[in-house]
Amino acid sequence: MPIYGLTLKDIEKKEIISISKIKKLSGLISNIVPQVLDFAKEYQIGRVNKELTSVKFDFTEGWFRTSGLYDLEEKYQLQCLHAFIENKCRWSKSKLQSETAKYKQWQEFLEISRKKVMEQEKIEGLIEIIENGAFKTKDQLLQKIADFGNDKLSPPGTLTQILQRDKLSLSKRC
Repeated sequence: MPIYGLTLKDIEKKEIISISKIKKLSGLISNIVPQVLDFAKEYQIGRVNKELTSVKFDFTEGWFRTSGLYDLEEKYQLQCLHAFIENKCRWSKSKLQSETAKYKQWQEFLEISRKKVMEQEKIEGLIEIIENGAFKTKDQLLQKIADFGNDKLSPPGTLTQILQRDKLSLSKRC
């Protein structure tokens, strides 16, 4: 496809940018939501007003590609980047990848929950429990969903009290 009269081959021949680089940047644009890219720009080295913030980082295409953010929905991409910046961009690559893995697991648990639980109120309760890190395994989630079906989650108490009971019972199992 010609771009300003040039094909990708012409662009590569003129050493404007390689096809490989175009593909990587295309992947970035396809996988990272614009709000995340805009937020990252606010802290990008070379773009940051030093008087406004001391937190700055060199967000590269490779950083995004290997971070695990590509696998996350918009909500979790934003949460993860906010947390990264709140920690003054000091996470190691492995810390960043473990955080994105946690969010990816939450996404998977939410998908399972939405497929197995029909009542919106129960789904909302499960979302809160999932996002509080109560489930470490898919089996724990499936057991809680089974409990929902048997109304075992109906003992008196607020959702916070139920969460506390769940964390206690889950920690005894682990």
